[in-house]
Amino acid sequence: METRQLGTNGAIVPVICLGTWPIGGGFGHIDYNNGVNTIKTSIDAGITFIDTAEGYNNSEKLV
Repeated sequence: METRQLGTNGAIVPVICLGTWPIGGGFGHIDYNNGVNTIKTSIDAGITFIDTAEGYNNSEKLV
């Protein structure tokens, strides 16, 4: 996976990130198992950068 540095002295992160706002219900209800499967599939595909926040509803619990 290609990476980039955040800023001039920041962390090295992959160029692709899994944003979890939709998994947390940002677009409406999502089945818990579907959310977990999305995260697992992303990790299996090589995603190591997962964006979540307290304001993303249940996404932190799923991660």
